[in-house]
Formats: sequence, structure tokens, C-alpha cells
Amino acid sequence: MSAQWLSLQSFQQGQELLEAINNVSIHAKLQRNGVASQNGERAKTVRQSREKIKAFLQALAPLVEQAGKNDDRPLLGIDLRRRQLVSSFLKAIGNPRQFHSALFRKSISEAIRLLESNTGTDQQQLIDCLADLRVLIEEHTNHDTVRILGEI
Repeated sequence: MSAQWLSLQSFQQGQELLEAINNVSIHAKLQRNGVASQNGERAKTVRQSREKIKAFLQALAPLVEQAGKNDDRPLLGIDLRRRQLVSSFLKAIGNPRQFHSALFRKSISEAIRLLESNTGTDQQQLIDCLADLRVLIEEHTNHDTVRILGEI
């Protein structure tokens, strides 16, 4: 596959993930402030968005673990854009000033637990995780955009 095709694919996946992050984040903020979502369609959208984020994190976790153990060896069996995302994730772990949520300070499994939780005490932590994940994905899709459109 060409680099531009991988960038297009990565961009599309990033946009879908950003949409899911926004859906869950808005829902969590409303829920935290006592505004319950009564709309059945909205609840379905939030549930699907949670599943999309969860699947993404579950796929990312073993790659991050493998890359964290093998600093000098490249990840095999994944495309270049995914490798770059894993590398960005590891750099974010090393940047506590910018990325301070449980996703980067504790573990991906803790972020998944927060994603599955509906308790009020977990909502702020989930919102923080989603905000950090949004920053990481936006940076990644920005690189995709540059590769697709070139420097404007």
C-alpha cells in the first residue's frame, strides 16, 4: 500500500474515533452535571461510541506493551501509521505535563474500566482520559492531513 493510502485510511479511522470520543465525552459531561439522556437513539449512539473506543484501546494495548518492552526493535505486522501512533502514545506517557489522565498515568485497562463505568466518581476521570486521547488522535490525524494534502 502506498503511504498516501495508509494516511487516508488512518485519517478516516481517526475521524471516526474522534466522533466517538466527542459523543462519549458530551454524554459524560451531561451525566456528571445531572442531565440524563432520555433519547433512545442518543443512548444507542453513546453505547456504540463506547464500544468503538473500547475496541480501539483493546487493540492498542498489546502494541503499546510490546513497543514498551522492545525499544530497539520495530513492531512487526502493523502498518507504518499504526506504528507511529504507538510511538506517539509512548511519548505521551513520558510527558506528564501535557498528558495527565489515567490513560497515560495508569494504564489502558484503567481507561477501559472508566469507559465501562457509569458511576459519578469515575465520570471526571473518564472525561480527562477522553480529552487526552482526543489530543493524541488529533495530532495523529493532523499528520495524516499533511500527508494527504501536502503543506498548504
